[in-house]
Amino acid sequence: MSGLIVVAVRPEQTGAATGMNANIRTIGGSIGTAVMASIVTSNAACGRAAARLGLTNGFWFLAACIEPPR
Repeated sequence: MSGLIVVAVRPEQTGAATGMNANIRTIGGSIGTAVMASIVTSNAACGRAAARLGLTNGFWFLAACIEPPR
């Protein structure tokens, strides 16, 4: 991804573009982790099968949030 960013921007903007890429990836990872954890733990107190259901529901939810390729 970094290579694509470097090619896509003017040379004087490379630092800002790669920095924004790192920030957005960190924010997205944090939000995704928090959402997944809340979905999984909402079912975890009910037992092992419910925890598996929480994982399944969490993965389906996050998969639905991904924009399909064009």
